[in-house]
Amino acid sequence: FQAEDGIRDKLVTGVQTCALPISSTVGNGAEITIKKISSDANTLTISASAGSIDGTSTKTITTQYSVYRFVSDGSSNWWLG
Repeated sequence: FQAEDGIRDKLVTGVQTCALPISSTVGNGAEITIKKISSDANTLTISASAGSIDGTSTKTITTQYSVYRFVSDGSSNWWLG
């Protein structure tokens, strides 16, 4: 699924991947928060459509109620906020 500006959560049924939008299209300082709300053992993988996330290509969430907040640099990367 595609992440959008604002807060989104997704009940993970099976392994899922969430793609952050291209940082330059959302602008500097745009924030996206992703939270895993299901209690199962499935992995939610967050990837950058372009650029990186804090220097890596993906971040993963495996634990219920774990949260990542991503902040766009407005150019090509996402940073953990």
